[in-house]
Amino acid sequence: MLSKNERITLKIVAMSGEGFGIGRYSDETVRDFVVFVASSAVGDTVEVLVMKVLKNYAFAKILNIVEASPARIENDCPVFGKCGGCRYRHISYDAELRCKTEHVRDVFKKNYPKCPVPVLDTIPSVRTDCYRNKAQFPISPDGKCGYYAVNSHRVVPVDTCLLTPPVFNDVAKIVEEYIAKYSVSVYDETTGRGLLRHVCIRKAPKTGDISVVLVATSDVLPHKPQLLSRLSSVEGIKSVFLNVNAKNTNVIYGPKNILIWGDSAIADILCGLRFEISPMSFYQVNSETCEMLYNYVKDGLYLEKTDILLDLYCGIGTIGLSCADRVGYVIGIEAVRDAVENAYRNAALNGIENAEFFSSSASSTSDIIASLPREKFPNAVIVDPPRKGLDEKTIDAIMNIRPEKFAYISCDPATLARDLNIFDSLGGYVPTSIQPIDMFPRTKHVECVVLLSRNEG
Repeated sequence: MLSKNERITLKIVAMSGEGFGIGRYSDETVRDFVVFVASSAVGDTVEVLVMKVLKNYAFAKILNIVEASPARIENDCPVFGKCGGCRYRHISYDAELRCKTEHVRDVFKKNYPKCPVPVLDTIPSVRTDCYRNKAQFPISPDGKCGYYAVNSHRVVPVDTCLLTPPVFNDVAKIVEEYIAKYSVSVYDETTGRGLLRHVCIRKAPKTGDISVVLVATSDVLPHKPQLLSRLSSVEGIKSVFLNVNAKNTNVIYGPKNILIWGDSAIADILCGLRFEISPMSFYQVNSETCEMLYNYVKDGLYLEKTDILLDLYCGIGTIGLSCADRVGYVIGIEAVRDAVENAYRNAALNGIENAEFFSSSASSTSDIIASLPREKFPNAVIVDPPRKGLDEKTIDAIMNIRPEKFAYISCDPATLARDLNIFDSLGGYVPTSIQPIDMFPRTKHVECVVLLSRNEG
């Protein structure tokens, strides 16, 4: 049996959904024991050091690459393997796409074995670098901005992130200098003490508008004018917020959000429409590829002017409003009240009059749907839930609607496959197309779009 600190040689035969290479170790006591190896590639032969051994698998790190995979490329990030963000900077993008396709297929095989259609090949992102329009930097105890290490809340300082616009690094540097100059305390998760927790930055790709959110445990920032003077001098910054999160939690945002400089929202152009984005609102991080995703959904549903579209988890209204010119009416439902307000303003900004939005924080989704007049009862549904997927009540609400047209957008293949299996088991819907789209290049994540048809059998 393997033991910690043992040196072994492995052939990497597959990739896990977490972006680790998979090798299988055998000796006189064990056969095909799974070993996960970070920063490895399918086809590698590697000498590794075993770091941790559990009952059914182990983790190891590379000591030496005996024979490199043909998929290997030169890593271009100095913190790759330390930062928990990117998992695929060491292999070609084609190889990364194959890994993500196989991951989705494996997940469906496990969680929805009777799925009637195959998982299609992953559609590539428009860009693989500088595509993220948002970043959330935790701050280390010594006042450095970065990202969490793999499976840890230890902050890895990052001077330059290749996934984000260069201006994000400039903003992070200003905050670091402010912390150092004025001896501003940084929040410590272990003690629950300290002031600054995160720096969150969003840039609208089409307009260049930038918003900055400083997350702190108090609404009092020392030397605030000096910090705001530096931040407001950065080209593109339109707003700076202070978000107050005093709870001892690893949740980033608290309930209190204070505008301390500039405008209450920034604006971006998506699918030819102008969208106002408030700090707490969901907005796809890869705008260019998002447009491709939305067009795939719109075309796949064959939306018509006779359709009434229900957009569940509508956020600021991006999907529904981008479909408004094709349908008779759009109804959006969203839990975040600020996002619902954004959605109404976005409809007005674009002269869209055939849309309305509801907050599900005030009443349940099923109650909102039940209150709709007959002429606004939906026959088409698009859902784009958070990573945890759909809850039982939402699935029941969709089953009660029994829409003719149904699309499910998901950032987690496991919860997606689980929910689709439930719909199928209930005799409701079966997928007709499962399309992964790479919204998150170089990371372990992948988006999926599923088109479904009613099971009339």
